[in-house]
Parts: sequence; structure tokens; C-alpha cells
Amino acid sequence: MKVNLWLLIILIPVFGVSQSSVQKNLAFKAELKKTKPIAIEFFPPGAHHFNQEAPSKVEMKNGVEVIVGHLTKTLQKITSDFPEKIQMEKNCQLSVQMYLCNEKNTYCVPVKQKYQCQDLSKYEN
Repeated sequence: MKVNLWLLIILIPVFGVSQSSVQKNLAFKAELKKTKPIAIEFFPPGAHHFNQEAPSKVEMKNGVEVIVGHLTKTLQKITSDFPEKIQMEKNCQLSVQMYLCNEKNTYCVPVKQKYQCQDLSKYEN
């Protein structure tokens, strides 16, 4: 029996779905809203939703200053609002971390993405 138990211990990780393989295939969409103050909306990929309880984060780096966005969360959209005095510079960067879950809730994983602000402007509404 000891041999069979060791075989199970070795095979389980090989045939299981690893968190890193799931993360590599997930990406959420970002859209810049034409509003004052600046607002950016994030949407999960198909058959997924955001985990509203997990600690999501959106940071904008304008030069040396890092500004953390205020988040409003739903399952299908997270909106990040920035203070009205903040101007989005062309060379700024966004660092985003959100937790995505599949619809069956068999996994929830953190997904990190980075955006150049100039690329976000392509998606303006």
C-alpha cells in the first residue's frame, strides 16, 4: 500500500490544474471613461467574474507620484476613480491586480496587468 500512496502523491500535482497556468490565460479588459474625475472600468473575460471580497488594487504612476484609485466593485465590472486634481499624463503607467473566478467558483486567482496610459486612451468611450 505504501507504493500506491506515493504514486498518488506524485500524480496529483501532475494532473491538477495549476494556479499559474490559469493565470497565464486570463486577462481583463480596461476602458478609459471620458469623465472628470478620471475613471477606468475593468471587465472580466467570458465565463469569469471578479471576486468582490478580495483585495483588488489599481495604481497610477505619474512620474514619481503613485496614486491609488478608489474602487467600486461588482461581479462584472470594477471601476477605479482617481481624485479630480489628477491629470493622466501620456507616459503614466497603471498597475492593476484583481482576483478573477470562474463562474463555477472552482478557482479564484490573482491577475496582475500593467497598462501604459497612452494605450488606454485608444479605448475611450
